Amino acid sequence: MLLDWFTIVAQIVNFLLLVVLLKYFLYDRIIRAMDEREARIAARMQEAEARQAKAEREADNYRQQRQELEGQRAELLARAKVEADTRRDALLEKARAEVDTMQAGWRQVLRQEQAAFLQELSLRAGQHVYATARRALRDLAGADVEAQMIAAFLERLQSLDGQDWHAIAKALHASAQPLAVASAFDLPPQARQQLVEILRHYL
Repeated sequence: MLLDWFTIVAQIVNFLLLVVLLKYFLYDRIIRAMDEREARIAARMQEAEARQAKAEREADNYRQQRQELEGQRAELLARAKVEADTRRDALLEKARAEVDTMQAGWRQVLRQEQAAFLQELSLRAGQHVYATARRALRDLAGADVEAQMIAAFLERLQSLDGQDWHAIAKALHASAQPLAVASAFDLPPQARQQLVEILRHYL
């Protein structure tokens, strides 16, 4: 049997070419992929070991801090109790003082409101009595009583001597309240202007 050397050589070349192609396109890539995967796994292992070491250090620090806190716990509790008692006593004292102040303020306001009510009641009663008397006098005399009273009051002011005006001015300076003229009825504008001019002239 004769060997076909050309066919044999061609098959050998094809086989070698196939081996080269498999090595380049398959084997080398598989090797690189495996190396990269091993590198990633190694990096993850190192990272996991680093995290574990860090966790162990933190756990040791936590245990140490806990031991220190437990050692200081009794002292802190005692100090906190003393501070709480002191704070409570201060708050109670402040609350009592505030209650006393509020009660005093309420009493003062109540007295002021009571005085204002009595003053308002007295003023209303006086106005009512004056209105009744004015109607009665008008019915009897047929004259304007208010105008006569205003004229008499202004005339009385103008008839005061210098000593009287001096006493009035002295009393005004000694008082913290401003000068106020109260009337049971509204003054006409002319009478009000005359009154202001008289007071400005003498005071």
